[in-house]
Amino acid sequence: MEQPLSVRIDADQLAAARDRSRLDNRTLTNLIKAALIARIAATTAVRDGIWPTPPSGDPKGMNRGD
Repeated sequence: MEQPLSVRIDADQLAAARDRSRLDNRTLTNLIKAALIARIAATTAVRDGIWPTPPSGDPKGMNRGD
């Protein structure tokens, strides 16, 4: 079950998030939820020793941001 959440965020970050959500044709809430889900998945995968799928143009996964 989803729970409401109230957060304080810098005005510039909020404006950027609103712009991004408009460009992606999604709600601000959906953008934030998707970013949170992606972040949790990525950090969990790395913690468990599973690297996320390499970005396109990097078929061997050599550019991991190390």
